[in-house]
Amino acid sequence: MGFPRFYVAHADELPTLRGRLDLRRQFTTLAANPQPLACRYDEFSDDIPLNQVMKAVVTRLVQLARSAASRRALAELALVYADVTAVPPFALPWNAIVPDRSNARWQALVRLAKLILGSDFQTTAHGAADGFVLLFDMNALFERYVEKLLDRLAPVYGWQLTAQGGARHCLYQEDGSDALFSTFPDIQLTRDGRIGAVLDTKWKRLVDPSRDRKMDASQADIYQLMAYAQLYESERLVLLYPHYGGLHSPMPIHHRIARRDGKVRLTIATVDVTSHEAAQMGLRRLLDALQC
Repeated sequence: MGFPRFYVAHADELPTLRGRLDLRRQFTTLAANPQPLACRYDEFSDDIPLNQVMKAVVTRLVQLARSAASRRALAELALVYADVTAVPPFALPWNAIVPDRSNARWQALVRLAKLILGSDFQTTAHGAADGFVLLFDMNALFERYVEKLLDRLAPVYGWQLTAQGGARHCLYQEDGSDALFSTFPDIQLTRDGRIGAVLDTKWKRLVDPSRDRKMDASQADIYQLMAYAQLYESERLVLLYPHYGGLHSPMPIHHRIARRDGKVRLTIATVDVTSHEAAQMGLRRLLDALQC
């Protein structure tokens, strides 16, 4: 919404009048040398306390950033604040940042800047200070976590893991051109160049199979895995969900696709993510089941 700029008061001795003449200073301090004029004026500037705080926190974050993307974004911000005065954290003019309508959208950032520059960190303990919430896309986080663990475990079982690969298309023109509707399975396990299993992670709660034979699995998710079986010529498919205390029946549960005597099997499994060790154990059980 734009770089914040405000009018900053200045009191300078200038050869020509700018703004208002400071009569008291003109006829006292400059009485012996009346050539310069004691001027008081306001200048629309970006070198204001708010921007000085933001520059200080960018400088601090440059020291902490690890990822290349973060360092690149901070370098761009440093260029934006290049003309702002660099003030050390202990001398920052916090009291000069007066909340009003013009800077209301910056107040949350000012509070966060105080945490960063003060080397304070949020905890889950009770307290009176305002905090900040960090939200994640749990579908993406769960998929990435499973991928990282499986990437370490799969070679032990003779598998090679490919994440978000494949890119096989559902439709082609009759002449073989113009492919449409590309697919990217979450995880593929290959052996000797052949796809042995396709896994799809879902951050959803299953219903215990003793209560619902379908376990409240989405029909669209089942159709998606059936399409993967056709496109990737894989006989082993997996829908992987997070485990929780409401599931009492043992997992994984195996199903045959389309025909009772069919070779393609869909495994519905869960993994306990309450601890790193529990997640590894659950994924080992799943890989053992896929070996059968």
